[in-house]
Amino acid sequence: LTTKKVDVMLTATLRNLVAYDQTNKAFYSELIKTDSYQFFTHKVKGIDQNLPTFGQMGLGVLGGSEISHYLGWEHKHPYYEKLLISTKLSDIDDTKNRNFINSQGFEQGRIAADNNDQRCFSSIAISHELKNKSGFEATFFMNWYFPNAYGAVNNNASMTEEERKKSDYKVNLTTTKRIGHAYENHFRNIQEVVSYFSKNKDFLSDQSHQFVNNMYASDIDETILNQINSQLNTFITSSTLDKNGNFGIREGLTPEQSWGPNGTLDVSLYGSPMIIALFPELQQAMMKAHLRLQTPDGEVNHGLGYDMDYNQNGTWGVFELVDLAPNFIQMVLRDYLWTNDSTYINQMWPAVKKAIHYILTK
Repeated sequence: LTTKKVDVMLTATLRNLVAYDQTNKAFYSELIKTDSYQFFTHKVKGIDQNLPTFGQMGLGVLGGSEISHYLGWEHKHPYYEKLLISTKLSDIDDTKNRNFINSQGFEQGRIAADNNDQRCFSSIAISHELKNKSGFEATFFMNWYFPNAYGAVNNNASMTEEERKKSDYKVNLTTTKRIGHAYENHFRNIQEVVSYFSKNKDFLSDQSHQFVNNMYASDIDETILNQINSQLNTFITSSTLDKNGNFGIREGLTPEQSWGPNGTLDVSLYGSPMIIALFPELQQAMMKAHLRLQTPDGEVNHGLGYDMDYNQNGTWGVFELVDLAPNFIQMVLRDYLWTNDSTYINQMWPAVKKAIHYILTK
């Protein structure tokens, strides 16, 4: 503890990972200053803009004063040492020095000789002089915009069970079409995302806290509530919500690969109560996708392909399972009883009758 004034600088750093899987690219950065926030955007040049990893990402801090930046630094030495002797960052953009002119005459990101890596970092900071028993708050935020989401088909779907066992159930994918992200319906670029966040921060924060508070207002034991809450991680990290509103959660996801399609009916039967309870429109979107893929004789798919609406022989080679049609019927009726959505049940009812006919005739 001290009674002296103390200079404090809070710093946030972000690496430029746009097109991380491409080496023939050039880094560039952009700083945006407004009265309410400062924000830097990481971008790249010189690559196919249709690549899945093409996009924008950035970091900012709310407030208009005492904010400084250092864009485009390469190595923690000497960057971190500067923090020991200065109360502010240098307010420079050194991104151009992360690039060089290659033998073809094009600008390209430098490649480190020691590990064949390309490094480009940027930092933003807010500084304050604190007096005795004083303090301050700062809000940093990160945003991104990567619109090139693609669907795919599993080339191993036609394998026999024995062949799949021999391949250790590995997934061999071929890209089909661009399916995009739902957020493209609301934002055209990262600047619009940042602007929306800065104007609606309090509302977004209040809604997020209210969601958590409402969950823990239950009289259920907190240990159980923690277990329920932990499943929201899977809900976010394993789900797809495309530009057309199609939704599904991947069955089985490891760091190496996905092990199943989206929205499998057998797993959704016991895995979707949280979705229909909290986000009924998403559960309905998944069921409507299954409706579109139902065969003329009433069979329903095991799951949805990676492009959400590709009918691939029952998906992943799984078809003619005795439980899928009953699962589909149960979920349609459950979803209606939970939502009382007559439009939904009227749309789904013909598919339910076809599924019943499939059960009775197969």
